[in-house]
Amino acid sequence: MPSVKQYYKFSKKQNLSSVVDDFDGDGVNDVILQGRNSKEDLILAILSKTQNVLLIDKFPLTDPSKNWMVVPDVKNNSTKKEYGLWVYLTHVPVGKKSSPYEKKKLDLKTAAFELQYFEKASVLYYFDGKKFSKFTTGD
Repeated sequence: MPSVKQYYKFSKKQNLSSVVDDFDGDGVNDVILQGRNSKEDLILAILSKTQNVLLIDKFPLTDPSKNWMVVPDVKNNSTKKEYGLWVYLTHVPVGKKSSPYEKKKLDLKTAAFELQYFEKASVLYYFDGKKFSKFTTGD
């Protein structure tokens, strides 16, 4: 994952596997976590209102020893295979969001987050008052 770390913008609100902000609109920070169990990759939330762990989404387990991308090798002016996990989280602030993959714009009243697939795709997740919903932002 060195290439992802090279381009990622770390901040107080985001690192590769977690995002912090008020996602449910109660004025208190919540936490989104990316993790895994023995069978699946998971996206979890801890909302301040309930303080329970909420499962947002799950995916088939990724094996970083088999998951690779071709990335630039600057030293040798070529490319190389780099193994690792290529999925990470980013913070999305309040505001209007549009996407060529969605019919309507999204007007975020609270913070949201994106699940990014490095150089491939991204999906924005936002809390709709009851659950986290998806808004496709990239392919």
